[in-house]
Amino acid sequence: MSHLPPIARGTALAVLGLLGAGPAFAADLVLTDFTPATMGDFAVAEDLTNLARLALLDQGLDVMSAEDLEQQVGGDADGCADEPACPENLWSRVDADQALVGRVEGEGGSRLRIQLQLWRQGRGVVRRWDRSVPSTAAGELLLEVAAEIAPDAPPPPAVAEVRPGVVDERYEPLEPEEPLDDPEPLDEPRKSRVRGDVQDLEGLGLPRYAERRYVDSGLSRDEWLERARVRTGAVFLELHGGALFGDLDRRYDVRMALYDEVGDDFSERGQYRYESFLNSRGFVGGAAIGYQVAWWIDASVLGGVQLGRKELTTGWETFEAAGNPDGSDRFLDDEETIYDPVSAVIAMMEPRFRLYPVATGPVKPYALVGFHMRFYDAYTVPDGEIVTYPEAGGGVSMGPTVGGGLAFDAPKGAVGFLEVPWTYIVVPGAPQIRDDGVLETTPAQFAGVGQFVMFKAGVAIHFR
Repeated sequence: MSHLPPIARGTALAVLGLLGAGPAFAADLVLTDFTPATMGDFAVAEDLTNLARLALLDQGLDVMSAEDLEQQVGGDADGCADEPACPENLWSRVDADQALVGRVEGEGGSRLRIQLQLWRQGRGVVRRWDRSVPSTAAGELLLEVAAEIAPDAPPPPAVAEVRPGVVDERYEPLEPEEPLDDPEPLDEPRKSRVRGDVQDLEGLGLPRYAERRYVDSGLSRDEWLERARVRTGAVFLELHGGALFGDLDRRYDVRMALYDEVGDDFSERGQYRYESFLNSRGFVGGAAIGYQVAWWIDASVLGGVQLGRKELTTGWETFEAAGNPDGSDRFLDDEETIYDPVSAVIAMMEPRFRLYPVATGPVKPYALVGFHMRFYDAYTVPDGEIVTYPEAGGGVSMGPTVGGGLAFDAPKGAVGFLEVPWTYIVVPGAPQIRDDGVLETTPAQFAGVGQFVMFKAGVAIHFR
């Protein structure tokens, strides 16, 4: 049949395929769909799959039909040439000893690169073919491959001479009455007749594996996007809640040194002030509004609160100016007050981006980057009987945030998520200290760790 024109040869193979189809669910060989190297190779991959099937049938091999293969493994045999584990995984699910896996790539003009692998159960790959041929010679290559796979197949029956009661059987080339530009293979896979058009997904920037799944799904664009949980442009709202571990609590220690003047009048001699965040734990909660820019990225602004504590200690020391024989000031008295910690609320705001490596499926891991800012209030410090204490002002703590999480996409735009962001505090970079060096004693200094981590869960709704 190698001398036939490609169109005539395809028609002949189609007729022979109808005559030689093997039984369902049991076959000599499994033929997976050719894997297209690019989105532009889908059509030629379909044609080569059908030509290869008919060439194998012509050699007397029972080939599992596309319908039976799909019923056995679903879409798991799609893209088999790009998945090394795919053929090995077929043995436990199909009744066949061999599998032929093909891949095709257009090389520009009218040439094709065709790669084939013959797998045998328990032995792996036993034969390989890698040819660059004109598109008009693809059928001849497949006939050669089929003949090599079944070298001992018996030739078509023929009767050399006519005898009484015996029909003279001779096979002649089948010529179509009129040339056909694009003959439709008779053994076309069922799913190819309901394939979608990858152009329907234009503008979404989906990866090739997702586009291939859409093309093979047989679903409308909107139905497939919903079932595959593909994220498209949408405004979303989120609620967050969880725990924070790290620099959360605040501490303010203030001490005053006074001169004891005549008439119970006191003047300032010096002061000590120490203000710092402390390593602790507490609750965090908030809400975010954002936009799903593409399936792989969203941007949002998170606002909320962190619930911690504020600690405060005060004290004073009095001195008599030049009260010592050497002319130095003489220490007279001191007092210290330690207040019970009180609850404190710190407001926070965080512009953030999430990056998703997976386009489809209900579970989507993601990486998180952002910039965290929190706003803390001032201290109101009670004054003593003989002293007025300076107060600690409010401020802004800020630093970069990185982390990761898992999103759980439900139908109709509902989303749940778990995430763990970590923030490194840049401002303030160290405790705030003023020490004039005149007090006899100062409190122990407690410092934080310069960072915090949050463990959060939340829900979101996407308005598409």
